[in-house]
Amino acid sequence: MKQNGSISRFAVLFSVLALLTNSSTFAAESGKAEITSLKGGVTIDGQAAFVGDAVALGQVVVTSPDAELNLFLGDNGPTLVVFGRSTLAFSELNTDKTGAEPIISTQFELKSGKVAGYVKKTSAQSKYLVKTSKGTASFRGSQTYEIDLNGKVSIWEGKAVMTLISGASFEVAAGQTFDPSIGVVVANTQRIPANVRTTIDFTKKTPTETVNAIIPTPTRPDPLPSDTKGLPKAG
Repeated sequence: MKQNGSISRFAVLFSVLALLTNSSTFAAESGKAEITSLKGGVTIDGQAAFVGDAVALGQVVVTSPDAELNLFLGDNGPTLVVFGRSTLAFSELNTDKTGAEPIISTQFELKSGKVAGYVKKTSAQSKYLVKTSKGTASFRGSQTYEIDLNGKVSIWEGKAVMTLISGASFEVAAGQTFDPSIGVVVANTQRIPANVRTTIDFTKKTPTETVNAIIPTPTRPDPLPSDTKGLPKAG
């Protein structure tokens, strides 16, 4: 009887451990990057890519010189635009919704070229990292950004920290650009890249000035707030 009792206790302990293992397994949901539009040549692991294809973790995306690729990342973005002559691979696209606030983990390596994105606001525990040849950029809060292989980061909304391989860190705020080639943060004089959504409030312009906001036809739930009154219409 004593032996049976030991076996019974062992069985209960094993069951509890199994439940804990299963709960931790399902705590984080793995996301995906889905192609919503493209032009030019785009490959995923060397195979031609098409609208509707999904990019899995570890797969290498390559765009031809004249290409432009739009990816929908869901909770991990939602928007990422990949320009021509670019190569990237995702290492993290996770969402953990077991806590009071979702923890979103997004990370990819830009191996060549340039990307731009819109990132909605996430919890303080969340992370959005882009690794480049010069270092890693960490983005916080709602973001509209552009970054290239050499670690040049331009911000229109939100804030980023660019940490170079040397260990030096530079904070880049809205309206600023960090250029590693000169090692300083300067004013961002670039226009927001086409096809990048944004929640930036457009300032009033004089009658002779115009604001060209690129607002493409959405193929997924609109990442902008529901109140878009006052924003210029597409077309």
